[in-house]
Amino acid sequence: MSETAQQTLARLERELPARRRRQAALRASLVAVRHRIAKVKDGIARRKVSDRDRALKWARAQVGTTENPPGSNSGPKITGWIKAGGGRPGWSWCQYFANAVAVAGGCPQLPTGYTVAVMGGGYRSLGFVPVKLADALPGDMIFFKFPGVSNDPCDHVGIKLDASRTLEGNTSSGSSGSQSGGVFIRNDHMQFAVGAVRVPYKS
Repeated sequence: MSETAQQTLARLERELPARRRRQAALRASLVAVRHRIAKVKDGIARRKVSDRDRALKWARAQVGTTENPPGSNSGPKITGWIKAGGGRPGWSWCQYFANAVAVAGGCPQLPTGYTVAVMGGGYRSLGFVPVKLADALPGDMIFFKFPGVSNDPCDHVGIKLDASRTLEGNTSSGSSGSQSGGVFIRNDHMQFAVGAVRVPYKS
């Protein structure tokens, strides 16, 4: 015997909570699937960005960071970079900044701020190997020797951006001076380049 309309309505009302629970569970499952798809897409996108590019992106984001107070070789970020490399606040920090760029690309932290040691191959064991200037790639370290500054083989270091520009810490924003100020892009230092070190990015 077929059920009456009243019986059908009563049955549907009894089944309604269960249907709602099933619908809620289905919606939750769909949300979870969307989250998993988003994570997969994000992972794929991250893999497409090389470690070298990730380091350069991080370095560019630091442009404009300056010493606080001026001339102190210190500041919230700067002091952090120095300490990470085993230095003390107030020390010259061009190498410490270059180290931080490498770390941003997944490389080992160099335990030094001494440019001469890095340029000379003192950290080959960590993958930081000297290369010819012509073989340096964007993201590698470029070392400079300025006339009359010291008797050392090099005085300063920056990160190569392209054939004519470097991104440097402990430098000035203009064309004069090189060992003070902050993080800036320089287009006038390549003429003083005397060495390069390959930074061991994995990709």
